[in-house]
Amino acid sequence: VAKYDGSTFDSLQSGVQGSFGMVHSMQMFQNKLYVLGSFNTTGKYSCKSIGRWNGTSWDSVNFNPNQPAFWSDVYNNELYVVGIFQKAGILSASNIAKWDGNSWCALNNQFDSEITSVAFYHDSVFVGGNFRKIDNDSIRYFAKSAISDFDTCEFNIGISENELTSLKVYPVPATEKLFIELSKLNIQS
Repeated sequence: VAKYDGSTFDSLQSGVQGSFGMVHSMQMFQNKLYVLGSFNTTGKYSCKSIGRWNGTSWDSVNFNPNQPAFWSDVYNNELYVVGIFQKAGILSASNIAKWDGNSWCALNNQFDSEITSVAFYHDSVFVGGNFRKIDNDSIRYFAKSAISDFDTCEFNIGISENELTSLKVYPVPATEKLFIELSKLNIQS
């Protein structure tokens, strides 16, 4: 991947690299360039299959599948990604996932083979690919689903950074249960 400024090409911090180092598609989303393909790194970051260029440097979207992402499209300010993968972030995702800019969501269907294209019409997502079955039902090469069927999403658990807290984790090492206790610190001036 490279950027052309009208007279020369820039490799964007060495572009993408990996065993194949191939770019399948690119998509603008939330003023950033998303590059999808078969690669392991972008610039200095480990970004498997999807890298995000912010105009000056690369960063990761924590996609990390072992197989390529082929195609993407944007609908309702969410980036939909298809390819050959079984994970998106920490979620199980059968060849299709969506990204809102912070976290991944998965469609709760199982495709028996890769999805190579995605498009939208009204409130439906259409996919095409080499699949012959979805959830063990014979559906060949082309299918549609309601957008609302994406109902498994990552979520972050955290505490506000500007609250001082005390943290206890026990027992260490844990065998069956791990306890985490948070409490506010009483600081007097």
